[in-house]
Amino acid sequence: MRFFQIFFLFNLLLTHFISANPSIVLFSAKGCMFSQRAKQAIVSNPDLKNFLKGKTITYVDSSLNPEVVRKYNVTSFPSYIFLDHHGRETWRDSGFNEDNELLKLLMERYDKPDGLDDVLIRLRAEKNGMDLYIASIQLLGRGQYSKAVDLIREYYPKNSSNLEKQSINRLLYRAATGLEDYSIPLDAIKNSLQSDESWDVSGQPAMDELHRVTSITQKWNYFLNSVQSLASSQNQIPGFYFSLSNAYLHSKTSPVMGYHYAKKAFHLAEINNQLDHNYFFLLRNWNKRLGLKSRQIELEKQLNQIFKIDVSMY
Repeated sequence: MRFFQIFFLFNLLLTHFISANPSIVLFSAKGCMFSQRAKQAIVSNPDLKNFLKGKTITYVDSSLNPEVVRKYNVTSFPSYIFLDHHGRETWRDSGFNEDNELLKLLMERYDKPDGLDDVLIRLRAEKNGMDLYIASIQLLGRGQYSKAVDLIREYYPKNSSNLEKQSINRLLYRAATGLEDYSIPLDAIKNSLQSDESWDVSGQPAMDELHRVTSITQKWNYFLNSVQSLASSQNQIPGFYFSLSNAYLHSKTSPVMGYHYAKKAFHLAEINNQLDHNYFFLLRNWNKRLGLKSRQIELEKQLNQIFKIDVSMY
């Protein structure tokens, strides 16, 4: 088994090794428990070691190689990308649960033909939401955003569960932002402010995707200008104010406004029984930014007592 810890010369080395061999690229993230478990399984599980013997597997640390992460459109960790001997992507998957599931994935996809066509054929025949999700993931990974948007619109699972709709919506907004068409997620945010349910299904995923793209482009003013007008007395969705405040926190502009929205998000989440550690963290980070030490310490105590979170690590 050949292992490569690739840093700045990643592209050069990867091109060299994939020129003659099918390969697997494993993208991991620092601090991601599942990334560490996947890598540990590969080096310690006898069945995985035996299967990978003589095969090329390349590790990419996302914090050391952000340009490679962007090139391959990786948005979750760990991610596994399968390449043929020409360096063409044939499949991708993400996550880690059990060693045997990872082994099954590697055996099914290593040095195999491109699997996208088979999924598309099955989707058109059965119109299954899971097939739509899988096909969209493959298209997004290859940068085929327009095809992903068209596919999702054609086969959108209207009668599926809210969780499945939420997952598909997230991919739709990701494809739209890949096309730099921000009207689709912005319209979703506007139309979902009627209820908590519609917000969870479409508004929050749209807000998340806009935030993700903005963290890359750093066009925070555009993000804030686009959603700021939706903050009103009629809008009582805590998740909206959480995301808006978080954007102010990252943009490092208008701290008073950002802090105000953090407190509003916390209050709305509290009265709606939606208060989780994220709201405590956001308020704690604002108090830290503004130098409000006593309030910061009090929130850190609550995070430790209620959620068993040691904030000294953050």
